[in-house]
Amino acid sequence: MSLLQLPNEIILYIAHHIGSPYSLTLVNRQFYHLLHHTLYRYNIKYRGSTALPWAAKKGDLVVMKRLLAEGAPISKLAFSVNANNLLNIYHSFHSQASPASKGPATEDSPLGLAVRENNEEMVEFLLTELAKNSETSAMLSIQVNETLAAAATHGQNGILLRMLSRGADIDFKRTRGIKTWTPPLSLAASNGNLETVKLLLEHGADVKAGTRAQSALEGAIRKHQTEIARLLLESGADPNSIYLDGLVPAAERGDAEMVELLLNMGPQFRRSFYCQRALFKAIEEGHEKVTRLLIEQGGADPKLSEPTSRRSTMRMAVRQMQPNLGIVRLLIEQGVLPDSQDLRLVKFNGNEGLIGLLEEYCEFP
Repeated sequence: MSLLQLPNEIILYIAHHIGSPYSLTLVNRQFYHLLHHTLYRYNIKYRGSTALPWAAKKGDLVVMKRLLAEGAPISKLAFSVNANNLLNIYHSFHSQASPASKGPATEDSPLGLAVRENNEEMVEFLLTELAKNSETSAMLSIQVNETLAAAATHGQNGILLRMLSRGADIDFKRTRGIKTWTPPLSLAASNGNLETVKLLLEHGADVKAGTRAQSALEGAIRKHQTEIARLLLESGADPNSIYLDGLVPAAERGDAEMVELLLNMGPQFRRSFYCQRALFKAIEEGHEKVTRLLIEQGGADPKLSEPTSRRSTMRMAVRQMQPNLGIVRLLIEQGVLPDSQDLRLVKFNGNEGLIGLLEEYCEFP
């Protein structure tokens, strides 16, 4: 007798004792319809309901509903909120990793995955299910706020608006009761979500929310979001609330727009220690426009030597294999003249374009 000729009761018995019944569901349509309930129960009992995040990510409401009908725990739908997650959020926000990787909580939860995939229908369904359950309904406001934060992180404005309509705390001030929480506006700003930042500001987000390290302006500057930083300043962000060391990496990468924005924020950046450090970095990397900005608008002194290597700004400019001729000319205009060692270095590197210029202005000992 073939397997197909066995009574359904025996097939179900076999499915329960062969480990995963998945292979049997592939035999034919009859087996699939007979065993798909067994397959869901098997995933719930032996695989820890791993099909829940899969269904959320794929936006498959049919599978999600079947899993819940078969007894998948509703608590597994929610964001996981604990002290370790909060610490990870804090370090994540201040790390130098790619902005795209940042999220407000453990986003491998079904709710987090649904937000990331921008599946509004799935998000609404999951929150509705959480509200029905006696164990999770009391924590629903936290889940709504978590969803708002995830939407801000990924720039999912439709979901963000839905959460605001559900009463989410736009500044996330009291939900945690701790000081290390990063406001949604800061998450949106640090991830480069300009339209989300605009939306949050339009709905009354506090542009000054969070501590100094967690402010939206600080996040935008650290993540190289010049346009967002400009918008935040226009919306009332305090330019004195940020750390001054943001000027150095901006100069090093040649971000003239960001450098100019920071210099125009106020006197705290101009003629500062960080402004001088930024000048050395800009010269080393050959960024002429940034070098000019730091000297002419920032008040950095090109006649000072780099304190660690004790190299002059001229030495830093000409020691590159392909020196920036514009920077060398700018330094000469500022009264920084090459010496004989600078000239020897240029001749050694064989840079014919600079030899004549340095010979004209060279100060021999």
